[in-house]
This record gives sequence, C-alpha cells and structure tokens, in this order.
Amino acid sequence: MEIKIAESFSKSLDTLIMHEKWWYKVYAIFRYEIPRFVNNLINFKKALWNFRPWDYRYNMEIFMLSLKITEKNIRKDGLEIDTSRLKKCDSMLRAITILEHFYEDSFLELAESELGELAKTEFSFIKCEDKEGFSELVQDGSDEAKEHNSNVFKRSREIAEDEWKQLWKILEGQDMSKFNKDVDGSFEDWFDGTGLRSWWD
Repeated sequence: MEIKIAESFSKSLDTLIMHEKWWYKVYAIFRYEIPRFVNNLINFKKALWNFRPWDYRYNMEIFMLSLKITEKNIRKDGLEIDTSRLKKCDSMLRAITILEHFYEDSFLELAESELGELAKTEFSFIKCEDKEGFSELVQDGSDEAKEHNSNVFKRSREIAEDEWKQLWKILEGQDMSKFNKDVDGSFEDWFDGTGLRSWWD
C-alpha cells in the first residue's frame, strides 16, 4: 500500500517545526505576546486599578470581565457548531449577570422589583422610661409598612442565596459521565452549555 502525504500536511509540519526555533520565539514575543499583554492591560485597567487583596468582590470583578471577553469572542468568532456554542454563551451571560448582582450588591433592588419599593419610615430616638439618661432608637411607621420592609429584606437575602447556588451550579456544569447516547440522543442536544471547563473554542 502506498502512503502519500498531502502538501498541506507537510506545510503544517514545517510551520510547527519553525515555531520551535529560538528566533521565531523571539519574533512571537514582539509580534503577538507584547500586543496581547497591552490589550489585556486596556481591558482590565479599571479592575486592576480597583483591585484590593482583602475582599472577594475584586476577584469577582476580574472574573466577570474575563467572562465577558470570552463570551463575546466565542459568540462572534467561535468555530464550534451553533447548537452547543450558543448554549455556552447563554450560560456565560447568566453567570456574568449573577456576578454583576454580587459585585453591585443589587439584591435589594431585585427584591423591590418583585415586592414593591421599601416603605418610607423614619427613625428617631425616644427617652427610655425605665432607664434615666438612656434613649431608644425606634422606627416610625405603620405595622404594615414595617412588615413590608421586613419581607423585602428577607426576599433580597433569598435571591442572593439562590443566585449564589445557581452560579456554582453553572460553573460546575453537567456530569459528563452521565451522558448516554442511547437514551439522551446527540451530545449537542443533551449538553446545556454549563460548565466552566467546557467554555473554550
């Protein structure tokens, strides 16, 4: 049996060999790596400027920005078929939205959008009748207003807890070992786009 090597394969092999040469590696630093580094500085400049090593919020900002860049790149230039690629992008967008909620601490606003805005109440100090020289901080307003506000705050905590769990479920993704072609059909249909380890192209 005669084996023939296509000309395109030979060119690809020559290119791989060339990429291992010292002079090409020096060239690649100036042609690709330095421009990429400058582009990263531009993309992450605000997050890098704001970063502090004592709060998870700053880690979230960097992760959120990197996901935005990855999602945009895979949606626009991804080579994967649309069926699975767009599911990945949609999962990334949901993760980005949740990260934004935590970064901006917007759960109270989300709860207000469901239950209505917080009722306006005033706080004031009144003298304690049983303790001379002491005052008590009391909230003015109807019992209904106080109950409503309590429900809004409770709902905001519930949303935060639910979204935190949802974020890690999205990042963890499906258990790939459970895919069964005979039961689930094609992988592209079974795959739901979740799983940080699958977000590459």
